[in-house]
Amino acid sequence: MTTIVEKKCPICNSTANYIFTSKNNKKIFQCSFLSCGHFFTPMLKADQGICMRPDDLEKESNESLKIFDKRNLKLLKLFKSNFKNQTKQLRFLDFGAGNAHISRTFKRILKDKCIIYCLDTNPLVKNFYSKFDLKQIESSSELLDKIE
Repeated sequence: MTTIVEKKCPICNSTANYIFTSKNNKKIFQCSFLSCGHFFTPMLKADQGICMRPDDLEKESNESLKIFDKRNLKLLKLFKSNFKNQTKQLRFLDFGAGNAHISRTFKRILKDKCIIYCLDTNPLVKNFYSKFDLKQIESSSELLDKIE
């Protein structure tokens, strides 16, 4: 049996190396280019992989909420179980926030008990996150300025 060792990164086209096989039997690769470092599973179908974001980001986000809200609530419950005695305001970083459906679920439940930073470089998200009381940042270095 031949093991697949490397692929091309779908983001930057650099060499990506096989890292491990997930519990769902998906081969996970990581881009070897340090400035990218993208993790991905190889595309198996033509409509899989990186795609263009729709122009109506809020509509996409609302549709994602309908699909993933129950899962997002389970994720929040898992996080909260690890912060039972937390007295300070929680801070989350949604790295690659996209349409922010996870962050929107968390903020809806936690309200002012949390600050959620959304990091996404897509220009279509400009001014989108603030509609939901989420804080947009454009780089991880920007986050360092916000930490006390």
